[in-house]
Amino acid sequence: SAPWSGCSIARATPPPSVEEITTVLARIHGYLAASTPVRLVHRTTGAEITDPARVDSGAAIERGTFNFLTYEWSTVYGGMLRATETTGDARFRDYVEQRMKFIATWAPAFRGQAATTASANPFRAMLNPAALTDAGPMTVAMIKAGRAGIAADLRPLIDTAAAWVHTQQERLGDGAFTRIRPQ
Repeated sequence: SAPWSGCSIARATPPPSVEEITTVLARIHGYLAASTPVRLVHRTTGAEITDPARVDSGAAIERGTFNFLTYEWSTVYGGMLRATETTGDARFRDYVEQRMKFIATWAPAFRGQAATTASANPFRAMLNPAALTDAGPMTVAMIKAGRAGIAADLRPLIDTAAAWVHTQQERLGDGAFTRIRPQ
């Protein structure tokens, strides 16, 4: 007998409406906007830093629930751009634009710290990649943002990632990307 025999099959429910989907997306947006602050602060004092020239090893992105610079956020940014494209609601695009402009503004101020304070530098992965997850996913998000008309100057970061992938990413004999580590 079939493994599912004796199971009842639920009646198909209609797909959610555009309004229901938009309501859920708006709730997700509100949560992510509140839980990923876009401010640079001094790690010890908590004072906001507003001048890129005043960045030192004490500078940090204000702590939130999530670190919006990590590779998994490339999916969030792509999803937010797609939500605007699908619903016409600009708040999702605005979320991406605010964070991409923050990245474009502040990453260059941390460039000199990339090698000396890697553990404290919130932009270390973008400025000094050491793995494909450092260089690839966020770069894809930056390219998508540019295609969506977000005017942040992300080209230097895109070029850094592209150069790293091109010249330093480990590969197998056939050219496929790999991670050569004891695992």
